[in-house]
Formats: sequence, C-alpha cells, structure tokens
Amino acid sequence: QITFQTVARPLRLAIIGRKSSPSIALVLAILGRKETLNRISDALKILKEINFQERVFALAPNHK
Repeated sequence: QITFQTVARPLRLAIIGRKSSPSIALVLAILGRKETLNRISDALKILKEINFQERVFALAPNHK
C-alpha cells in the first residue's frame, strides 16, 4: 500500500531538491499545480536518463 510517508521524501526531493523542507503541503500550495507538475516531470526525466546511462555503462566491454 502506498502512503504519503512512502512518497513524501522522493516528492520533496523532486519538488525542491532537498531531503527536508517546510511542510510539503505548504511548498506545493506556494508553487501551484503547474510548477509542481513541471518539477516532477523534470525529476522523472533525470531519473530516466540516469537509468539509461547505468544500462549503457553495464553493457560496456570494460565494465567489471
């Protein structure tokens, strides 16, 4: 079961780039829906790029 506690830290990290912050609800309210969704989208793009790079690195001939 997914709870807010499960997603709070990754959400906070995606939204403001830190592991801790003021109330996440307050941060979301200040940023607004559009900016919040933009930041989440940007964070997901970065995670996908990191995952892609790790896969390429794992396939490299000199990888141990």
